Amino acid sequence: GIREQLGGGAGLVVERDDARGLAAAMVELATSPELQERLSSAGLDRARARFSIERMADDYERVFELPPRGVATS
Repeated sequence: GIREQLGGGAGLVVERDDARGLAAAMVELATSPELQERLSSAGLDRARARFSIERMADDYERVFELPPRGVATS
C-alpha cells in the first residue's frame, strides 16, 4: 500500500476522503522548512537505494536468470 511506498518517512499520509487532514498536512508541509528538508532527504535516499545502477543491474540479472514461461525445469 501507499504507507509501504512512503516507508522511511518519505511522505505524509492522510486518510482517504479526509479533506481537513489533507489541508492540515499541506499547511504543515508549506510552513515547516524542517519537514520539507526531512521529506526531501528521505525521498532522495529512497530513490538512490531503489534505483541505483547497481540495484537495477541486479534486478535485471535476476529476471534473465528465470526460465521462460511454460518451460519445464528439471
